[in-house]
Amino acid sequence: MSEQALVQYEDTRVAESQPAMTIEAMQNRYQMMARVAREIMHDGQDFGVVPGTGSKPSLFKPGAEKLTVFFGLQKRFEIIEKVEDWTGQDHNGEPFFYYMVRCYLSRNGMEVASMEGSCNSWEKKYRYRQGERACPKCGATAIIKGKAEYVAAGCVSARRAAAVPSSRTMTPRSPGKTWGKFPTRTYSIKSTPC
Repeated sequence: MSEQALVQYEDTRVAESQPAMTIEAMQNRYQMMARVAREIMHDGQDFGVVPGTGSKPSLFKPGAEKLTVFFGLQKRFEIIEKVEDWTGQDHNGEPFFYYMVRCYLSRNGMEVASMEGSCNSWEKKYRYRQGERACPKCGATAIIKGKAEYVAAGCVSARRAAAVPSSRTMTPRSPGKTWGKFPTRTYSIKSTPC
């Protein structure tokens, strides 16, 4: 290896180990980000504490979108894996959907970051719907629950219409299941694949 090549190699190694910016530039960037957080981001909408995760605030999707625009980043999405079982044929009769997507953030054609996210229809927030007590006469879900001696339990709308207490007999909205959470087994909207 020549002496000139050795010097260039050492210069490259020294340059790689140096900070990317000066302390003044870092202070300016920090002040700019603090100003963005103070003037543009809103607590509870763009960021906030997620229940059950401690007291440290997290960035929400609307806040991430604002930062993407602020930094001039372009987004590109790639579906890594997907399962769309509309009939539930492969999942014991229950429809199942699963998507894993990778998002790339770039600026001026140079990739800055990438991240992956996944979601499926069997997650608690999507899989179940709330079954409510329905009045056997009118089908309304305005049922008051309580002890018979305190409240004439039944359908509020039917009692108001008839001006008499309704029966305590209640029918479930889903055959074979009373009330509470139960799987959502029917999907009325079929989207076109991406």
